[in-house]
Amino acid sequence: MRPPGTGTVAVSVYGSRADVPVTVWTELFGGALEAIDILVYGGTFLFDGVPRFRKLLTAATERGVAVRFIIGDPDSDAVAQRGEQEEIGSNLAGRCRMTLARLQPISGIAGLEIRTHATPLYTSMFRADDTLIANPHLYGAPASDNPALVIRRDDAPELWHDHLLAFQRVWNTAHRIRTET
Repeated sequence: MRPPGTGTVAVSVYGSRADVPVTVWTELFGGALEAIDILVYGGTFLFDGVPRFRKLLTAATERGVAVRFIIGDPDSDAVAQRGEQEEIGSNLAGRCRMTLARLQPISGIAGLEIRTHATPLYTSMFRADDTLIANPHLYGAPASDNPALVIRRDDAPELWHDHLLAFQRVWNTAHRIRTET
């Protein structure tokens, strides 16, 4: 049975986040002109798989891009629970700490704000201007094994807006990290 044609939206889908080519990430963040928003628990794949990821963020801020990065609070119940659900225990909290440590050298630059959250994360999000990659989390599976949807504001405005609103809700509850200057 084919799904009805009405109600569908134009998005690109990767079977897993791990299938997203590195060039997609570098073009997404490297081409941003106004805003970059990242919402993750750990997000270590960005540093491990995207060449010179910190430099991409720094260069973006130098272009005047506002960068908001939200990482899971490694001491939160939500991170502990997700670690148990994914059968990796405290390793998820360790990934959160690793991301915070990797961001520390650039945490004081103008235009970059880093926060931690303690929310149950249903979808990781990676936005640059009018393109957003949503990585929904299926119960018990690591984020890298879950689909990644590329949503463009012009192609699916309501879906794009709903994701941006969810990001903003987490941002509003997240805590700023202290920066060393």
